[in-house]
Amino acid sequence: MPAADRRGPRIAAPEVYVEVGFDYQMTDLQATVGIVQLGRLGEIVARRREIAAKYEAGLSGLAGLRFVADPPYGTANFQSFWVEVLPDFAIDREGLLARLADAGISARRGAMAAHRQPAYRWRETGNAGLQNTERLTDRTLVLPIFHGLDNVGLNRVMNSVRAAAGVRR
Repeated sequence: MPAADRRGPRIAAPEVYVEVGFDYQMTDLQATVGIVQLGRLGEIVARRREIAAKYEAGLSGLAGLRFVADPPYGTANFQSFWVEVLPDFAIDREGLLARLADAGISARRGAMAAHRQPAYRWRETGNAGLQNTERLTDRTLVLPIFHGLDNVGLNRVMNSVRAAAGVRR
């Protein structure tokens, strides 16, 4: 069952945290799976980086999209592949999320500004100078990326983004 089908509505509701909490417990089963996955970490990260490179190559010609990139001091593992939807893209971020959902593609909002969450409303942030954080919160989305994503699924995502931009390929 695709992730989009499990959520009910076609677009996942924005995450909202009403209180601060911590739960660092891991079950024995999660630890066992984690140990096995650690043995495959190099392969998994390499596949994610390959998928990210294909996203960039396949979507780089579209005006109005900015992709996550490696920082100058290291390389990303691409736990997520986020895209900033700039004002010159054909539709806004919410519109792109809706188009992807209509195509059965499970994408979600990207960066989240913690200071906007109800859990932190008690803390006066005032003019904290977080314009970049707020811009990214309002404009980013995360495209599907997982090491099992095959080229058929990857092309389906890219074709849906291109169609949302009004480009046929």
